[in-house]
Amino acid sequence: MDAVSEVTVNTNKVIGNYLALIFKDCAHKTYRGQKFIYEDEPYLCYDITKDLSRVAKTQIIKCNNKIRWMNSSGNIIEEPCFVGFEMSATNNNTTKDAIVSQGRLVCLIQGNNNTNEIVDNQRFLLSKTSAFKVTRIFKEDLDNISDEYANMFKMYIEWDSVLNTDNKDLLLSDYYTSIYTLQI
Repeated sequence: MDAVSEVTVNTNKVIGNYLALIFKDCAHKTYRGQKFIYEDEPYLCYDITKDLSRVAKTQIIKCNNKIRWMNSSGNIIEEPCFVGFEMSATNNNTTKDAIVSQGRLVCLIQGNNNTNEIVDNQRFLLSKTSAFKVTRIFKEDLDNISDEYANMFKMYIEWDSVLNTDNKDLLLSDYYTSIYTLQI
C-alpha cells in the first residue's frame, strides 16, 4: 500500500508523509496547523489532542511544498504547505474510456497573520513551470482557539499557467503587476 486516506482531512497522501505523534505528557495540547519539524522537514498538525483520550497523540502531515507571495506591505512571505488530492465523492465517474475518481486539489497551510491575507483567485508558483490558483479558501476557526495559537486553512486550488507577469526566479506570481503602498 503506497497511499493512505484519513477521515480527518479526507486527503489521499503518500504514507511516508503521514506521521502519528504520541506525547509523554498526557495533558499535552496540539492544534490544527501547528508546525512540527521532523528530520529537518516541516510538518503540519491536522488533528487535535482529545481531552478524553488516555494518550496525548496527534497526526501530522509533511509539507511537500512552499508557497511565496508579496504581502500588502511589499514583503516577500514564504510558508510551507501540503498540496494533495481530496476525494469529493465515494463513487467514481465512469465513461466508456475510463474510470476517474471524483476529487479536487487541496492545499493545507498554517493559519497565521501572513496567510490570513490570502484571498480567492490568488495565484502561486510552485516552480518555474507550475502554478496554481486558489478557487476557495476556508479560514474558519475549527478549534475555537485564539489568534495566539495556530489554526489550519484549507484552500481548494486548480492548476494554472505560468504567465509573463510572474517572476520565475523569485517564484512570485503576478510580480510585475503587484500593487502595494509605501510610506516614507
